[in-house]
Amino acid sequence: MIRQMYELYKANHAEYQVVLKEAIRLTSSNASIEDAFFAYTKERIGFPPQMLAEYLRKAADYCHLKQPLLGMTDVKAVRNVQQKVAEGKLLRFRYGKDAQTIRNVTQLYYTFIKSYREPKVELPIQEASAEEKTIPTQPAPVVDTTGVEPASEPQNAVLTETPKDDASESNVSVLHEDVTEEQSNDRLWVDFSQDNSYLFTKPVAYTYKGVLHDAKSWNRLYVEVCGLLFTNYHEAFMGIMNGDIPGYSALAFADEQNYSRMRVPKSFAPGYYLESNLDATSIVRKLCGLHQFFGLMDELRIEYRTVEGYQPSESKSHHEIGAAQQIAEDADYDWWRKGLLLVDLTNEASYAFTQPEAYEYKGVTRRVNKWGKLYAELCGALFEDNRDTFMSIMNGDIPGYNALAFADEQHKSGMRVARCFTPGFYLESNVDATTIVRRIRGLYQLFKLGDSLRISYSKLGDAKNVEVPEETGEEWIIHELRTRKIPYVDNRSSDGCLWIASDMSISIPLNEVEEKGYRLRFKQDGCRAFPNRPVIWTKDQPKQPTTATHVGPSGDGAISLDSFKRFLIQKKAFAERTAGNYSASIRMIEAYIQRNHLDFSLHNTDAAGAQRIFDLLMARPDFEQINIHRHHQFSAALTQYVIFLRQGGSIVTSGNRQKQPGQKTIIETVFDVLRQAGKPMTVSEIYQAIIQNDLYPFGAQDPRSVVYSKVSLACRQTDARIKEGRDVLIRTEEDGRKVFQVM
Repeated sequence: MIRQMYELYKANHAEYQVVLKEAIRLTSSNASIEDAFFAYTKERIGFPPQMLAEYLRKAADYCHLKQPLLGMTDVKAVRNVQQKVAEGKLLRFRYGKDAQTIRNVTQLYYTFIKSYREPKVELPIQEASAEEKTIPTQPAPVVDTTGVEPASEPQNAVLTETPKDDASESNVSVLHEDVTEEQSNDRLWVDFSQDNSYLFTKPVAYTYKGVLHDAKSWNRLYVEVCGLLFTNYHEAFMGIMNGDIPGYSALAFADEQNYSRMRVPKSFAPGYYLESNLDATSIVRKLCGLHQFFGLMDELRIEYRTVEGYQPSESKSHHEIGAAQQIAEDADYDWWRKGLLLVDLTNEASYAFTQPEAYEYKGVTRRVNKWGKLYAELCGALFEDNRDTFMSIMNGDIPGYNALAFADEQHKSGMRVARCFTPGFYLESNVDATTIVRRIRGLYQLFKLGDSLRISYSKLGDAKNVEVPEETGEEWIIHELRTRKIPYVDNRSSDGCLWIASDMSISIPLNEVEEKGYRLRFKQDGCRAFPNRPVIWTKDQPKQPTTATHVGPSGDGAISLDSFKRFLIQKKAFAERTAGNYSASIRMIEAYIQRNHLDFSLHNTDAAGAQRIFDLLMARPDFEQINIHRHHQFSAALTQYVIFLRQGGSIVTSGNRQKQPGQKTIIETVFDVLRQAGKPMTVSEIYQAIIQNDLYPFGAQDPRSVVYSKVSLACRQTDARIKEGRDVLIRTEEDGRKVFQVM
């Protein structure tokens, strides 16, 4: 064999090197990997080597590998196997109760391979031709070596050196000693006892149970550490599954049934996921919580460095609240004026699109028009009067919440936008108006202020022009979904559901939804309209409160907005929602006229008078700005209103139309429509036919629902109608739609 190798060495040097490397790999590499893996798992799970090898063999068979999984060192290839085993739905059917163990062992092998580094094998570098070198070996048949110089370098290791049998711990470590020695002195270590900021930092490495691992990013480090902790502290980790570390309330870790509620779930163990949509500071905060929860002490250490080129900003000078900087008092502020809005310090409410006017603390009133400024001033005053109690929540939050709301000099770096409210102490000012009021409410309850604090506020101008359901004619919940831009599909008119693409954290206040008569139900796996995503659904459609629909007080010649709306639907073919918006715009224009005490009105006017009012209003700069803000809806509504008056404006003069004596009922009208059509029709098609042909004077706010209820009642009365010898309604399905026909 040695002679053959020598001849191959002289004849084909490249092929010789290939054979040599393969021989070294077969005799040392696999054995070293296997021994190192068995040593790696001995202290972690305690499985015997034969069992580990058998589970990895089953994983390789399941993935149809052409080579054994135990011995593979390609991290990407092992990762692919681990993912296929973790996500394989047929694994349990094939291996039964061993399926989960196979997943765990495969995950453990993948974790090991990521941290494993093969020992370097020094191969001889052949710089000259074969005639200039020799390979001394054991005694062999005489070979003519005339002209071959004796080997001056110790290259006999090429064929005589054998690999070591034992796999030392250095083979498992991630960073070589030379890399460790080259680490610069400016690298830092994570302090698990402090809540610091890790903005513009990058991890270098981490040590877990004496094993050093490299780290490329905070996110990847988080996943790997959670995987290691899950393996070593499985039962304790399951105690916080589908929850968060103690002291926090987010969904940080989840199983297969709950991970879809996460924004960006990432698997850290087979069948278990963590929320990876976190910044560096939040990730380290989670790791600090896990470090404390599992009592790791010195078992876990994380080394990091600042990003090159980043210089932390210098600390800003303290903003001391002195007499000159305090808000001036206002002893003349009228707290009893009509229409004044006061902050409810006992109940939760939304304060979006609002601004404060003033606050009174211990009888002293100060005017302020910014929530942030009011918050800082009030906290400064409360700190002076309740210093000891305030210090109990310093570097924390008000009772019931767990954010960093107040901090001292050592902890202010954990805030996004720290604002000094008293010398040496800061508050988080990067919050909205509702959150500010919520924290003021918490301080109000903590310090038991009673009647010593009150805050007045007003709604912003944008909020005054927001449409309300009563003005647009929309159902309340539909109006809320549309204005908040929440996707929805409403199938209630055809005995279906209102599907809302959201979970129970929807931005609409749930208590208000319940007060309006809606019962929302949650569905995790979605519906046909919104598949594979959480949805909320309801079938409730409570009766909406009736409101006045006239421009002004009804009387002789007063034009009803109902008739104007019906004109737009029947004559102009407007959608019902658009017609409702136009009629509401006319009411708002009349309110503008009255509010500004103008000497004209849309009441009891003709087409020429309405056109003159139109021209006068458009000449006013403030009205023009309102019209532009509302996307020219006022001018469009006035144009249609003038056209309506020119064509008579006499569909209805006052109030809703009433059913005339001898006129057919709704269900009789439905039967006439179906007989005339001669084909099955949906409820929507029946209703449109009635409206287009003006067959029945509806007075209800939602006439389509009335038609549906009457049709449904007629279908349930089939037996009675047959006994009476009358026609019956039959409900069938056609292309997935519910249609009705006369029989």
